[in-house]
Amino acid sequence: MRRNWPRRNARAIPARWPACVASAIRCCRSIPVSGELPFPDHLDRKDAESFARVWRAQLSQIAIPLMGLPALTVSTGLVGRVPVGVQLVSGRFREDLCLSAGEAIEAGGTPPSPIDPVR
Repeated sequence: MRRNWPRRNARAIPARWPACVASAIRCCRSIPVSGELPFPDHLDRKDAESFARVWRAQLSQIAIPLMGLPALTVSTGLVGRVPVGVQLVSGRFREDLCLSAGEAIEAGGTPPSPIDPVR
């Protein structure tokens, strides 16, 4: 009986999900942009293990949009020469919270990240 539960309820879960998320996120939350510092270019194309590593580290960037939540990434500084930041997430249809929080972080003097266009 339980084995068929996902198939029978596949349409019910997404229909209920927004209500669950809306009740859980009433303000703007800050989470890491990635589980790791930036990867070397094309690491995900190297082999299956590297692809899995990139996928796991980037899960927040994959899952948040799939849940229908607004998010904004804001730079917070550098680790060496590598730019780092935070991802701001709010409840559905509350982009205003992400934008307000992002504006406050940037107003705090976030240093610019140098980019070398030749590389």
